[in-house]
Amino acid sequence: ILLGGFGLAGADVSITTLLPQLVDSTLSIFKKASAAFLPTPNHVHYTFNMRDITRVFNCIYDAFAVKDRELLIRMWLHENTRVFADRLIDARDQRTFRSFLDEELKEKLGFERGFEEAVTSDRLIFGDYCNDRRIYEEITNMGELARRVGDYLSTYNEENQPNMNLVMFLDAIEHVSRIARVLRMPNGHCLLLGMGGSGRKSMARLAVSMVDRMELFTVEISKNFGMKEWRECLANLIMGCGKDDKRVTFLFSDSQILRPTFLEDVAGLLTSGDIPH
Repeated sequence: ILLGGFGLAGADVSITTLLPQLVDSTLSIFKKASAAFLPTPNHVHYTFNMRDITRVFNCIYDAFAVKDRELLIRMWLHENTRVFADRLIDARDQRTFRSFLDEELKEKLGFERGFEEAVTSDRLIFGDYCNDRRIYEEITNMGELARRVGDYLSTYNEENQPNMNLVMFLDAIEHVSRIARVLRMPNGHCLLLGMGGSGRKSMARLAVSMVDRMELFTVEISKNFGMKEWRECLANLIMGCGKDDKRVTFLFSDSQILRPTFLEDVAGLLTSGDIPH
């Protein structure tokens, strides 16, 4: 599929010959991550499946305009880091995953010094929100990135109440970029972990405003909110997406889980796009 897409886009031979190597290296990283990072009570979300391999290439498949071999490798590194490493909550696990990337870069992709040689900038960030054409590209100008995100925040505050008075330092910008990357993908979903008041919902709301034609949907919990109201909210959500062809992000927080059935319904939406029963 990748070869066909890049071939139709007129990609250079250096790009098309690289694609099988990237697929092979991704499979290798998937196997290593699945064996090294096992789910435990401390990190029950350390679970990987074959869909993760597809997620690595989701954004790459949209990037047929890439003409540079090194740029494609950096994009591949970024996508692997987003799919696998963003789940890792331990610094030691992060270093272990970086060693997996280093091995593939040195043994199969011709970078003797590994990640350090392939990525020369301090931050590896890709996104489609820094250009008007919505092309998924590498972002190297941190000043322009901060200005763009600041503009999105200002626009959000003009259109919504209450306002979000956020200080968008580079770590926060990188975090909101990760969320926006997930939301732009078909069936994109993510679990945001953190202490209460750390800004998870604010980052999610800002990320939604950065995705092209994306709307936000959330449930307003009231005193008498029960199963009937819950199902009505979900029905409105599904009808809006299916009938009206809207792009919608459903923001659901732990404080809104009034019954275990709520989680079962959300799981049904994620796996099949439907609600059981």
